[in-house]
Amino acid sequence: MIELTLNEILAATGGRAVGTLPEGLVKDITLDSRTASDGSLFVALKGERVDGHSFVSGLSGKAMAALVEHETEGAIP
Repeated sequence: MIELTLNEILAATGGRAVGTLPEGLVKDITLDSRTASDGSLFVALKGERVDGHSFVSGLSGKAMAALVEHETEGAIP
């Protein structure tokens, strides 16, 4: 896996940070909020049945940040 910081991911995606980004490398990337762990980047995808954006608010203490299409309620950047 390529080792990237959140700032490098922001630059690559053309995104912007909402909140203060934690330092360090992203340990893994997950699409499933149930598998998020310390150091994970959660990617919120909108599917036919479920919208991953609905799970961002429950990720505090699990994922280090979330990559989202639109701002969501939550305690993680």
